Amino acid sequence: MPLSEHVSNDTQTRQRTLSEVFADWRNSVIASARFQRWAARFPLTRWIVRRQASALFDVMAGFVYSQILLACVKVNLFELLANGALSKTQLQERIALPP
Repeated sequence: MPLSEHVSNDTQTRQRTLSEVFADWRNSVIASARFQRWAARFPLTRWIVRRQASALFDVMAGFVYSQILLACVKVNLFELLANGALSKTQLQERIALPP
């Protein structure tokens, strides 16, 4: 059954407002690679691009750090190292990691 048969005939298509049309246009311009390259080079917008890139890097780094911490907790690494340092071979044996 075609999609048009599922839609009732009494529903009217709502016209988009000017602000919705503008927002869609703005979002498509900002998402384009050409605009992003220009913004990264243009002196008045360069600082914004750098700040946003730095903030994104911080979020990604935080995610990676949390994944590393989770892995260390899951294999009880901190408990194994609480009494002192262990060699790589000793850690591999106790954590059951492949060489």
